[in-house]
Amino acid sequence: SARRAEPGDKPPTAEEALAEKPEETVEKAGSEVERIALVLMAVFGMLAVGSFLFRGARKGNTPEEQDGSSRTKRKGGYFGLWRLACEKKGLAGSAGWTLKRQIAEMDAPPAFADELREYHYALRYEEKPPDADREGRLVSEIKGWDQAGSSKPLR
Repeated sequence: SARRAEPGDKPPTAEEALAEKPEETVEKAGSEVERIALVLMAVFGMLAVGSFLFRGARKGNTPEEQDGSSRTKRKGGYFGLWRLACEKKGLAGSAGWTLKRQIAEMDAPPAFADELREYHYALRYEEKPPDADREGRLVSEIKGWDQAGSSKPLR
């Protein structure tokens, strides 16, 4: 077993060192490593859970805030109306699709699709200010397209 040397003690000879049971040293070191590993796992686990909870508490529970587009989904928002119209027509893309991809996958996108994409990306990624007139035109276009006959499905 390990012991602390007193001042003036000589180190053990090779025979004395070999006579000690190495299993005890390994077991002690192994239990120490296990303890450290458990403590680290607990600390990192608590940090992960805490950050997950903090992130969840920071985000609201409204659909606008869940998909990160609260800027573009105000009262009567064009984007929510677009998604709803696409869903009604069976043109809702997969969950991870961008607006650009959704429009690109349409066999016959509506005439206003380019303007919609341009405006949406300007608001969301270029941080341009909202334009009430432009949004009003887009909402009218989307409503008209929604009320028109069914569209061709996605490719």
